[in-house]
Amino acid sequence: MNISIITGGTSGLGLEMSKKLVKNNKNIIIIGRNGERLEKIKKTLEKENNNVKIYSYQMDISNEEDIKKLENFIIENNFIIENLFNVAGVGIFGAVDKILKTDIEKVLNSNLIGLILMTSHMIKFLRNNKKKSKIISVLSTAAIKGKANESIYCASKWGARGFIKSLEEELKNSNINIITFFPGGMNTEFWKETDVNVSKFMNPEEIAELIVKMSLEEKSFVPSEVVLNRN
Repeated sequence: MNISIITGGTSGLGLEMSKKLVKNNKNIIIIGRNGERLEKIKKTLEKENNNVKIYSYQMDISNEEDIKKLENFIIENNFIIENLFNVAGVGIFGAVDKILKTDIEKVLNSNLIGLILMTSHMIKFLRNNKKKSKIISVLSTAAIKGKANESIYCASKWGARGFIKSLEEELKNSNINIITFFPGGMNTEFWKETDVNVSKFMNPEEIAELIVKMSLEEKSFVPSEVVLNRN
């Protein structure tokens, strides 16, 4: 069975992308840390399209043992991985002199270490796909521009972009295409613990529609990096 993997697919932009993938008749494995939320989202998506297979898989993408168990799950089910969508991410914001080591670890584990581990472990499955496969990573404009009070977040996203750019060179003669999206602020629960005014931020459903459409495009040229800014 051909299938796509999406991390962070149970909330915000990731959830909207999960919906769009299902709408486009894509079988998916949704990865997240909250088992109860995963099952809830799975049931919701199954009602939207009963012609596709939807799997929920609870794990921490920064835990290599969890990833090895995911590999066994893929092998046991004879899945053919079409696409890997790296969407999971967290943000902790504030003045640089208020940074805690625990904050650094939390952000880097999700945004950088988890992305690197998931991608490096899934490469062999993507290579086994006889057709073209893709690694689609959703970063942020914080990966291309420094922002006040977002130092840890920017550091994690810049690191992720560096990893992906190197990966492009390593895989340029393979069957794997790489697309990276850099969306600006979106009106999602990502910002609920902050004082940021999100009223003029982008609509996550519209951005998800655009990202999934470009990611699934088979014929026309798609750039390796796409910046999505609000007007």
